[in-house]
Amino acid sequence: MIQLMAVPASLLAHVGTGAAYVSGALVKDSASHQILAHLQPTSRLSQWVFDVGMAGPLAPLEVASSLGANAQLLEIRGMLETLQTVASVGAVASVLNLGVSIGGFAMVLTSLRRMEGTMDKVFAAVKSIENVQTADFLGTTMAAVERAESAFALPSAGDRRRYWEEADLELSRAVGIALKRLAAHGVGLEGGSQKPDADPETARRLCTPEAVELLRWLLALSSTRVEVLLGLQMPTEAARQSRQTARWMTSLPFNSMDLAKAQLGSRTVPPTQMARLTSQASALSLLIERAGAVSGERAMLCDHLHEQGADSLEYVLAVRNHPEATVLMLPHSSSASRANQPLFPEAGLS
Repeated sequence: MIQLMAVPASLLAHVGTGAAYVSGALVKDSASHQILAHLQPTSRLSQWVFDVGMAGPLAPLEVASSLGANAQLLEIRGMLETLQTVASVGAVASVLNLGVSIGGFAMVLTSLRRMEGTMDKVFAAVKSIENVQTADFLGTTMAAVERAESAFALPSAGDRRRYWEEADLELSRAVGIALKRLAAHGVGLEGGSQKPDADPETARRLCTPEAVELLRWLLALSSTRVEVLLGLQMPTEAARQSRQTARWMTSLPFNSMDLAKAQLGSRTVPPTQMARLTSQASALSLLIERAGAVSGERAMLCDHLHEQGADSLEYVLAVRNHPEATVLMLPHSSSASRANQPLFPEAGLS
């Protein structure tokens, strides 16, 4: 039985007084820095943040009036700013700092459809055989995500599982292809990590349109596979996929200045071009940083589901089917789990 619950007033009070603090999708004790709880927005809230972030700036009063304490607890304004920054380089569904972002298939599909036209255009200039391979890659990947989403409408648990197993097989294959194609473009994410002072040539290759497209596609695939694995009741494998993604991003320790310098080389460019280049470098740097951090947090949540003996499919369905755009909480307390008692007494099980 999962202990997914509404965020209790006591936790909000602890955060308000500074006794606890929010770090991404985690609530930690200010003194010990131990994890107190995992924050998990409902599918409706995740979709709301995604839609608003993609639509553009939002008036401060609208955020406050729409979500109340949730806006402060999850630092939603900061999330919206992050989404708007990385929108130019895509993969926004992979950097939503919202727990596992259950219900993310719809967001991933939206992101992939936005990417599809861009990727077709980017690879149109390369040799025809790679263009054909790209078309096949895009088509099979989109079909796998759509299959994963359609499984929820099936009445039979066995059929749902079969759909997710088929989607996972295709997603796993697509992840491998994306990694190989990134390596072919000079951006290897496996076989050891680079140091923070990684060579400028790798940074330059990372900034090429082909590498950026493949990187954001890879992130979307990984994010989708995590949710599929939770549906398959395999939280340890979901955690492994999340940790792997975090390691991939750690192997790209480039800040925005590194990326901008790598693209410039010794060239002198007009101010307008410099501003555009700097903006793109900042967006790519933020994508790398946030994708790595979010993947690390997702790994911790998936590990905790396993440690609790929770049914990860039950977790997925509880978050996906919740009728409100709100934040739920999973206490991070082994003693509370053993006693089947919530960490915060006034909150009951969902």
